[in-house]
Amino acid sequence: MKADSFLNPAAALAAFAAAAEAHAAATECGNSRLGNKAYTRIIAAVRWLKDQGHTTGLLELLDSPSPGVRLWAASCLLRRNTPKAEAVLRHVASENGILGFIAETTLKEWRAGRLTL
Repeated sequence: MKADSFLNPAAALAAFAAAAEAHAAATECGNSRLGNKAYTRIIAAVRWLKDQGHTTGLLELLDSPSPGVRLWAASCLLRRNTPKAEAVLRHVASENGILGFIAETTLKEWRAGRLTL
């Protein structure tokens, strides 16, 4: 999916959320092929949102019922909305499973200055 293929911010946010859920599901079952496809769609949506100046739309996804969506939205918002994004990542990190581990690692790498988004 190309970054210029979104018609509006709502479409990019919907694509981001769907891809984040797909990525989480693929990660949980160990399907790297599907995970990589979902990652490509996530990055395309984020690039479009950044290019259009609409990354603040990701804030609404921090309250998603899906931990995968919250994880990805918080990760993408760390640079702009650090306290809220960190709080969401801490919450996801408290959950058992691979997504909790990823959230914990994301926070660790962010705090160490090794994560750029």
